[in-house]
Amino acid sequence: MSDGQHQNNELTLDARLAPSFENAVTTWHVARHRFQNEPMRQHQNAYDKATDELGQAFSEWKAEQPELFEQFKMFFQSHPES
Repeated sequence: MSDGQHQNNELTLDARLAPSFENAVTTWHVARHRFQNEPMRQHQNAYDKATDELGQAFSEWKAEQPELFEQFKMFFQSHPES
């Protein structure tokens, strides 16, 4: 695949992911690591809130992009955690 084609695929994927979904994932990831590294009540509360927001963003993304959601679902079903 040429560089131009690869760039084109990335741009298409980026266009399909809502910024709110990306922000929710980033916020959740940061909150998760803070809570894992320092299991304090305030970090747990932030992690719980970020998890709720991620779930809401995921539901909205799923409704907006059902075909992409199905692709992710098939990927995760075919790659179970060990």
